[in-house]
This record gives sequence, structure tokens and C-alpha cells, in this order.
Amino acid sequence: MALKNYKPTTPGQRQLVLVDRRELWKGKPVKALTEGKREKGGRNNNGRITLRWRGGGHKQRYRLVDFKRAKTTPTAAPSSRWSNTRTASSPTSSRRSA
Repeated sequence: MALKNYKPTTPGQRQLVLVDRRELWKGKPVKALTEGKREKGGRNNNGRITLRWRGGGHKQRYRLVDFKRAKTTPTAAPSSRWSNTRTASSPTSSRRSA
């Protein structure tokens, strides 16, 4: 992934450098490798608001990633995908994590 430098048209953009994510796959995630993400809306276990100005928003799904790589069978990573619940891209594997 390349870095994008911006021209300083405003003082806030003077040092702006962002990651260019054009080569990431732009389709929907594989449904078998995702699960529903629980929305809390800023509420704790008593149901009271503990973080202000949170709530609403679009329903999201959590992408499962096998960090321990428990399976010994090799899998191909055909594409690299963007995960909206993480700050990094993750490769797609062809098997479901256990």
C-alpha cells in the first residue's frame, strides 16, 4: 500500500499523509467468515448511558480471524480485504476459523 501526500491547501492538510487503499478488494465480506457484532450504544451492563453521544449507526458484522492458526491445512489468500472493525486490512482465507 502506498502513501498519499496532500498539497497544503489548508493548515490542517500541511502534514497530511494517508494510506492509499485502492488495491484492497471492494466487495462485501464472505458471510461464512463473519458474525454479528453486538452494538452497545454507550450503555453498560445495567443499561445506563455511560458514554455520551453514542448510539445509532449502521449495523456492522465482525470478521473472524484465526490469529492462532490452529489448523495445519494450508489455505490460499486470494485477496486482501478492508475490515471496518479493525485498523488494518486482513487476508481472506478459504476456511472458517474454529
